[in-house]
This record gives sequence, structure tokens and C-alpha cells, in this order.
Amino acid sequence: MSKYLSMNKKKMIDEIKEYQKMLREVLDLYIMLQEIYVNEKGGRLEDTEDIEEKLEEDIEQMSLLTKTSEKRNNKKLKEEIKFRERK
Repeated sequence: MSKYLSMNKKKMIDEIKEYQKMLREVLDLYIMLQEIYVNEKGGRLEDTEDIEEKLEEDIEQMSLLTKTSEKRNNKKLKEEIKFRERK
């Protein structure tokens, strides 16, 4: 049962990583779009930079959460292996 649970967690972590890649692609596209908008229509570049920074911070936080989850799962897995070895 615990193997099944750990595999689900790993799958979830893999999906989160894939989602992070997609977010980075969206961020890159958004930056390109904002540059085009500023060049064509004019506008405040500061506004777009603030949004870019916020998106990058969100992606970084997701990355840190993923790493923390991986460490926690690895620790639980090691503890389970030690417990089984004792039996």
C-alpha cells in the first residue's frame, strides 16, 4: 500500500514539474507580448516588469515546494526501508 502511495506522490511531483515548464513557456510568451504592446501602443514598461517579477516569484515558490515535497517523500521512503529491514 505504501509503495502505491509513494508512486502517486512521485507522479504528482512529475505533473507539477510539467506544469512549471508550461508556466515558464507562458511567462516567456507573455513577456514577448508585452514587449510588442509597449513598442506598438506605448505604455508603461514598469507595469509589465512588476507582473513579470510576480510570475517569476510564483514559479520559484512552486519549485521550492516541489523540492521540499521530494525531500519529505525520500525521507519517508528511507524510514520505511529501515523499518522493513528491522523486521
